[in-house]
This record gives sequence, C-alpha cells and structure tokens, in this order.
Amino acid sequence: MKKPLTERHIEKAVKEVALKLGYLTYKFTSASNRGVPDRLFINPNGYMFFIEFKTREGKVTALQSKVFEDLGKYKVDVFVMNDIEQATRLLKILLPIKIHVENDLSFPNVMIR
Repeated sequence: MKKPLTERHIEKAVKEVALKLGYLTYKFTSASNRGVPDRLFINPNGYMFFIEFKTREGKVTALQSKVFEDLGKYKVDVFVMNDIEQATRLLKILLPIKIHVENDLSFPNVMIR
C-alpha cells in the first residue's frame, strides 16, 4: 500500500514544478504569526500569490482562515492545495497573468523595474 503524501512532499514537488516554469518561490514563515501561508510564488510577470499546502486529510486552522481572509482584503490570493497535479494546473493557469506598475508615481529616487 502506498504511503499518503506529506505536506512537505507536496510542497517540494510543487516548488520544483514552479521553478521549471520560471517562478520565483520563497518559503514564508513568520515567528510571530503561525497562520501565514506556506510559500510565496511570483510569476515572471510579477503576479504574486501564496499557497498553503495540506495533505488530503489536512484542514485549515481557524488562525490560518483569519490570516487568509486578511490577505484577501488586500487583494492577495491564497490557494490551499493538497494535490501536486492540481497545483501544477494552477501554476500553469497563473503563469501569464501580468502585474505592472508604471513609474509615474512622482518618486524620482525610487526605481520601479
């Protein structure tokens, strides 16, 4: 019988796929707030989002729900994934999304790519 996948295994596999697709990805932890999502992903066009990894049986905690809701109020997307293939599809869908800020913010000493 096959062992169920751990959160760590799912996260590692999805991270590898993301890197191959051209994403930047960072493990996100906050000592003062245990409810933050597991990993930040940034596509080549600057679109950023978080993924919280769970096993098939894993549940989002009340604290995580609150943090995800707070992030949502700031238009930050948080996805909860428990399947490598599902997460791979998500990464491919989000790959072409563009986010760009024009350098017309009247901050002459601030560089915006």
